[in-house]
Amino acid sequence: FSQFFLANRFAMAADDENVPRRRREPKDVEYDDGRAPPKPKTLLDYVRSISLLHVFFLLLFVLPTIFGMYEWLASHGYLGAANVASSRGRGRVNWAARESIKAVYRDYNPEKLKGKELEKLNAIMDKYAGREDILLRKVVTKYKSQKPRDDYD
Repeated sequence: FSQFFLANRFAMAADDENVPRRRREPKDVEYDDGRAPPKPKTLLDYVRSISLLHVFFLLLFVLPTIFGMYEWLASHGYLGAANVASSRGRGRVNWAARESIKAVYRDYNPEKLKGKELEKLNAIMDKYAGREDILLRKVVTKYKSQKPRDDYD
């Protein structure tokens, strides 16, 4: 069976070489001389020849990618300090990590959860918005060698 199939396939390929190729033209378009339409001469002609449907689909697929890349670059500090500061407020807050940080302070250094120290802690957490896991790791590393306090207020 395979020999028959291969023999016929090679025969069809040989027949295809002798068939003259015709360029496929768009439907309902006729050219007087049978050639392709002329190339745009000016930039305005080129812009007019672009289909709005093509522009729509291009933007549909390209813009989300660009915005996602911009957000990632800004949140990781590759676009400068001003963009990092503006993107900090937009980060997704990890509330569980924030509560874990407060629990570590509650166990090891309860003074940090009172008055001005609490305001400082909230400012630091806002600075690490969306990256609270990094701050939690730093806090745990700082206090892991100490014993937890037993005197709760």
